[in-house]
Amino acid sequence: MRANKSLAPRLRFQDFSDDWKSKLIQQVLEKRTLFVHVKPDVFYSQIGLRSHGKGIFHKEPVSGQSLGEKRIFWIQPGCLILNIVFAWEQAVAKTTDREEGMVASHRFPMYSAKNGDADVDFMVRFFLRKKGKSLLGLASPGGAGRNRTLGQTEFEKLKVTLPTVPEQRKITAFLSAVDARIAQLIQKRALLDDYKKGVMQQILTQAIRFKDENGKRFPDWKEKKLGDFCSCFSGGTPSSGKRVYYGGSIPFIRSAEITSPNTALLLTEKGLKESAAKMVTAGDLLVALYGANSGEVGIAQISGAINQAILCVRSKQSVQFLYYYLEHSKDSIVNTFLQGGQGNLSGKIIQSLIINLPALEEQTKIAEFISTLDRKIKKVSSQITHTQTFKKGLLQQMFV
Repeated sequence: MRANKSLAPRLRFQDFSDDWKSKLIQQVLEKRTLFVHVKPDVFYSQIGLRSHGKGIFHKEPVSGQSLGEKRIFWIQPGCLILNIVFAWEQAVAKTTDREEGMVASHRFPMYSAKNGDADVDFMVRFFLRKKGKSLLGLASPGGAGRNRTLGQTEFEKLKVTLPTVPEQRKITAFLSAVDARIAQLIQKRALLDDYKKGVMQQILTQAIRFKDENGKRFPDWKEKKLGDFCSCFSGGTPSSGKRVYYGGSIPFIRSAEITSPNTALLLTEKGLKESAAKMVTAGDLLVALYGANSGEVGIAQISGAINQAILCVRSKQSVQFLYYYLEHSKDSIVNTFLQGGQGNLSGKIIQSLIINLPALEEQTKIAEFISTLDRKIKKVSSQITHTQTFKKGLLQQMFV
């Protein structure tokens, strides 16, 4: 690839040097409509289109009789399709062979390449960019919120800047390869997550057991109440006058942040006196008690203050093992103690949990094994983020 001046993107493939040209949509795309003569006793499968470029979805078949007077049209593969109600939210996609034989209402206009002057895949990618979204917004007049409808006449008069079709296809093929890599990594992370959950289930039911350095089994597990081997406390909310907590030298850890890595900060005891907040240190186990985060667990990455929404658990056993135990048991805990999965937990509930506890040495081996899986998952997550950032940079430089 090389940089190029004039009406062209900053990043191009070496095979191409022609300037990109500004054209109206109606010059490169043409509307495709094939009306369906609805029969009452025939069932029709309709499609829907998600916003933010999340693609087409298929609905359950309905009878022609239930459609009534609704106008519907046959889906034609290989077309740019829009949802006119949410086009401004980038409800844009390409129809495929999977949608052949399906139908859509007039709210989903379709466009094919006109005289071979455009590549439909490229056009979809164009409208999924920031500039494409802006153009769809211009063609979707209306009030604030969702009361905006794409004007098809206005859409067809939009001006877009395009390269030759061969260059469009090369860009699309390259970006598709990047997308495939991202999808592959996401699938790999999902498989690792599933494997971790399965292994944890087998470990906690003792279908999998670890052995000591001499190959001997560890002692039998024993049921213990969490409060018998852990000390627990939560904090309170500092008054607004305690500036040291709010943008000051003492980080205030919130329930939504207990699983987030943070940079260690230098702490001071200033402001701690006469405050409802309680201090935790890096390595403490934290449990979210309130709201949407109830049951979430994390190991503090920094020292800081907590309020009543967080319970600090300090264990005489392996903190890492207890973390994995509670992480795996989160759904069970929430479903057992919170009606409909809504509400708040309490320190009393957490301390009353019955834990089937292995010997400390086996706890350590279990924690080390699961930590290895976590590191693999983290590495794949990092690769996903890196590749997504790489793609974002490409989109900024490969289009005009």
